[in-house]
Amino acid sequence: MVLATGRDGLGGPALPGFIEGLPRERWAHSSDAYDYRTLAGKRVAVIGGGASAMDSAATALEARAASVDLLIRRADLPRVNKGKGAGNPGLTHGHHALPDEWKWKIRHYINAVQVSPPRGSTLRVSRHANARFNLGYPVSSVDSTPNGLAIHTPKGHLRG
Repeated sequence: MVLATGRDGLGGPALPGFIEGLPRERWAHSSDAYDYRTLAGKRVAVIGGGASAMDSAATALEARAASVDLLIRRADLPRVNKGKGAGNPGLTHGHHALPDEWKWKIRHYINAVQVSPPRGSTLRVSRHANARFNLGYPVSSVDSTPNGLAIHTPKGHLRG
């Protein structure tokens, strides 16, 4: 299992509570140095739907994982990255001159919208027949089993 926690991990990896108690060798965070070749022939779950999740899923598939299930809590993937304008030279060079009220409005807007994963990364995943995008699949809990992990979601369980 790969955890891709996105912006929640700014300043270090953010780990959801359901990870507690799971054997460390059964999961990795997308920020970990990890040899994806060890996933060859294995069923992999990637929790997340952003840039890190797509890159982790694609890398696992390219390393010949048997299959990859992306467990994405959102019901749909955003197709427009509304935060991308934050890198515009007009904003980066003029941001300091804005009143604090406007800085907070911009930051709140960027934080409130769901950022879309990069199109190229999503295409890297979608070209593999053994990749599944499971939308509306928030993870409720995860149990360690003799054969791997059992991942519980409101829509059912994944075992592997």
